[in-house]
Amino acid sequence: MKAIDPGWKSGAKMIWESGPPAMITNARAEKAVDIQGPWVEHSFRFRGQGGHTVVEIEFMHRGGAAFTDGGAAEERALAESLSKLKSLVENETSAEENLPVREWWQFWK
Repeated sequence: MKAIDPGWKSGAKMIWESGPPAMITNARAEKAVDIQGPWVEHSFRFRGQGGHTVVEIEFMHRGGAAFTDGGAAEERALAESLSKLKSLVENETSAEENLPVREWWQFWK
C-alpha cells in the first residue's frame, strides 16, 4: 500500500504501489473495515476473545471477476498478509521509551 487518503475512515481512497485504487466503504475503529476495489470487496471484522483479537475476513468478487480455485489462493494470500501485518504491528514500539507498547487496534485511535 502506498497511501490512504485522507486516512482510515469511510470514503478514503487506498492507493496501491500497482493496480487501481480501492475505497474504504465502512470504517469503525476497533470493530470493522470494508474495502471495495474494482474486482473484489473485502470485509474485516475484529473482536476480542480470551485476551486475543479474532479477525474475520470475507471477500466477494465483483465486476465479472472469478476465482478459478474457489478463492483458495486469495484466502492464503490474505492469511499471509494478515500474519505479517500482525507481526509488524505487535512489534511496533514507541520512539519514547516511557510510553507503553500498544496493541495493533490502538493505532486507530
